Amino acid sequence: MRSIWKTVGALALAIGVSVPAYADEHLKMDELPPAVKQTVERETKGAVVREIEREDDDGKAVYEVEYTKAGSKWELHVGANGKVLSNHKD
Repeated sequence: MRSIWKTVGALALAIGVSVPAYADEHLKMDELPPAVKQTVERETKGAVVREIEREDDDGKAVYEVEYTKAGSKWELHVGANGKVLSNHKD
């Protein structure tokens, strides 16, 4: 009987900590979908891109880009379709 509860507990733990395959996946500019890449290049023109991540927001991919422009840190969020969701100083 104990082994059944150990198995159930292990399964519950495994299911509880599972995350989507692309949760907070770090990407390079050339790995972005074309629409997202075009938007990121336009919005960060003249800036230094520090980090790009693909995140899951209620089952939808959102691309978060951290960049520095004119000495200020910025954070850009772009939807999978290339639409700017937000762009603000961090």
